Amino acid sequence: MLDANSPDRLPTNAPSRVVSRESLELAGRRPAGRQPVVLLAEDNALVREAIRMLIEMQGCTVIEAADGSQALAFGTCFAGRIDLFVSDAMMPGLNGPEVFKMLRRQRPDLPALFVSGYAPDRVFPGGLPAGAAFLHKPFTPIDFAEAFERLVLQSAREGPRRVA
Repeated sequence: MLDANSPDRLPTNAPSRVVSRESLELAGRRPAGRQPVVLLAEDNALVREAIRMLIEMQGCTVIEAADGSQALAFGTCFAGRIDLFVSDAMMPGLNGPEVFKMLRRQRPDLPALFVSGYAPDRVFPGGLPAGAAFLHKPFTPIDFAEAFERLVLQSAREGPRRVA
């Protein structure tokens, strides 16, 4: 691990963070062209911050929501293209799959990456929805980057598609 707070790394007013060498390497992998937009829904603030940082390392703009209701409001009101919905699958109130189902009515091409500490068959007893992938918590930055690339970068290369 590299201490991101050391004097040779960041200004003294920078927040205290520890950044892995793996994360720094991932930060160099940026998609070409338009910056993808990712809607992130995670009720745990620390986990949300960590996932936001991983998404930003992929060169994306992040719309951050603290729960399912906020994600639905942001996803409904945002006028631009949303390239990916990343969500904790199990949240109080509206959970990730419920939000995804509602967002897909307005954005039928929207892919989703669900993250959860629960087993996928518990979260999705009938199987994952079309256009969705699952990543089990805890995951590494590499695991996240690979799932991200499958869902967003492939979509960007192929252009808009209908996944449902």
